[in-house]
Amino acid sequence: MRDELERVRDWAKGQLRIGSGAPASWDQYVTLIESADAILHEMAVAGSLPEMAPSPTSRTQHWNREYGRLH
Repeated sequence: MRDELERVRDWAKGQLRIGSGAPASWDQYVTLIESADAILHEMAVAGSLPEMAPSPTSRTQHWNREYGRLH
């Protein structure tokens, strides 16, 4: 997945370099590049963290819409 995302980001950068497309599409290319960079960064950060599984004794709270209502 990382390779495909990098390929799409590089393609969008290339489109900006050669000036292809309508001027209005420039913002979309920039948004695509920024989004790809952000996702790739998060993937790198997540890959460097140790796997943290919740302990079997820990209890998690789940929000229940009915729980919040007053009766």
